[in-house]
Amino acid sequence: MDVPNENAAFELVDKLGETVRFYKIGLQLQFAGGLDVAAELIRRGKKIFLDSKICDIDETVKGAVASVAEMGVEFVTVHGNGAAIRAAMEGRGHHP
Repeated sequence: MDVPNENAAFELVDKLGETVRFYKIGLQLQFAGGLDVAAELIRRGKKIFLDSKICDIDETVKGAVASVAEMGVEFVTVHGNGAAIRAAMEGRGHHP
């Protein structure tokens, strides 16, 4: 969902109803309440891809991915070298 705010996101979700089970939440929405939208959609049984484009030092990537995994997000975008990707995998922990 590359929409500007939570209201627009939930309007789209309501319009699509049960025909869609997986939602991508883009950066614009993430900075406008998108994490709350993601949490609500997960509570509703939807699957979430956060297109966060995480790019930072390894330990920060690890922590960010751990937080996202704990939320129940299915996919998140990570940019980086091999060490950053390994840190992201570590951060994922036991979450699928």
